[in-house]
Amino acid sequence: MKILTLHSDFIRFEAKKKALKDAEEAEKGEHEVKECLVVLSSVEKRDEANPDAVAKRYVDEAEDIAGQVKADKIVIYPYVHLTNTPSSPKTAVEVLDKAEALLKKNFEVVRSPFGWYKSFTISCKGHPLSELSREFGAEDAKGEEAEAIKQERKLTSYWHILAPDGKVYDVGKFDYKGSENLKKFA
Repeated sequence: MKILTLHSDFIRFEAKKKALKDAEEAEKGEHEVKECLVVLSSVEKRDEANPDAVAKRYVDEAEDIAGQVKADKIVIYPYVHLTNTPSSPKTAVEVLDKAEALLKKNFEVVRSPFGWYKSFTISCKGHPLSELSREFGAEDAKGEEAEAIKQERKLTSYWHILAPDGKVYDVGKFDYKGSENLKKFA
C-alpha cells in the first residue's frame, strides 16, 4: 500500500462520474472538510494477501501522523494513481472500509467514494510534517508475520559433528583436542 498524507487547511471534493461499473454510491454535491489530515490511499496487488493486516498498518500510520500534526479529522481519499500495481477494487474497498471503521474509534473520519472521477481542491499547510508518504504491505504490519516465518519459528535445528572415523557426535560432547578451528566454528 502507498499513502500520501497532507495536513490541510481544507479539502473540497466532488464525485463527478463513475470510473468503475461497480463504484460505491456517492453523495451528490461538493464536500468540504476543514483542518484535517488527508490520506491519499492506493491499495496494491500485494495487499490482497492479507487485507486485514494492511488495514491495521494503515490505521497505525494514519494515527501516528495525525498525532504528530495534532489533527482530529482524517479524510480517506482513494487515489489509485500512487501505484502501478493496483489491487482489485474489491480488496481496495475492503481495506479502506476496515481502516475507516478502526479510525472512527478515535477520529472524525470522512471517506471520499471509491471508483469515481472526482474534482478536488486541497490547501496544504506547508510545515515540515504537512506532506509525508509511506509504503507498506502486509509483511510490514506490526505484530504480523508471514505464515512461513511462523512455521519456521516452530522448527528446531540440531548440529552434529561427523568424525573421520564415521561416528556422529553432538556438538557439546565432541572432544575438540587438535581441532581448534572446528571448535571455533562450532
